[in-house]
Amino acid sequence: HQNEALFDRQNTIASGKKINKPSDDPLGMGRVLDYSQTIASIEQYQTNIQGGKTRLEVVDANLDLVDELLEVVSAIAETEGRGTTESRLRAAENIKNLYDQILDQANAKLSDNYLFSGYQTKTAPFSRDDSLATTFDQFTVTYNGDGGDMQFIVADNTQVTMDADGRPIFHDAAPGGVSIFDAMRDLIVGLENDDTAAISIQSGLLDQGHTQIQNIRSAHAPILYQLKTAENHWE
Repeated sequence: HQNEALFDRQNTIASGKKINKPSDDPLGMGRVLDYSQTIASIEQYQTNIQGGKTRLEVVDANLDLVDELLEVVSAIAETEGRGTTESRLRAAENIKNLYDQILDQANAKLSDNYLFSGYQTKTAPFSRDDSLATTFDQFTVTYNGDGGDMQFIVADNTQVTMDADGRPIFHDAAPGGVSIFDAMRDLIVGLENDDTAAISIQSGLLDQGHTQIQNIRSAHAPILYQLKTAENHWE
């Protein structure tokens, strides 16, 4: 018994733990297991919170760039309302390039998952077909994702939900919104056809697109606040 007691004391000193096996203190071991499970849960919540914050940061940076590109498109549209046939043809080519830059942003990824495909995270959300006959068809975008969202569990029975459907942002927007891709497509066609009325209409729609992006970015603020509140709680 003396040897066993000495071994237990040595084991306690070596491990730095009072309880090293259930028989040392059955009730205490139960508490240790509860605490360990609680700590593991908190660490998982913190990982989820950081994942949510990272997603928000990446999406916001992405939409900031889209907004800057849209401002360039809008400026070109406004200028070409007073342009010439030749300048409008050059502008159409410029906007085709800007269109594809915005399309690239709409197909952005985080950790090899597409941001705006809903649950279809391995499928590029937006595509267009360069091989079609007309400019209108070539620059008509198809959405390949679904209406899924992203959910981050940040506490017991508490989750933060973030939109992952790219349509309300870029395409086929909700009532009162604007399809940015359609507006750019119709602007390109208007420039190629020397159609000042179409250029003017799309210029106005692009301004609405700018507001749409700003509203979506503003809607992220309360989500970020919820994540930070949960993060502070667990810390």
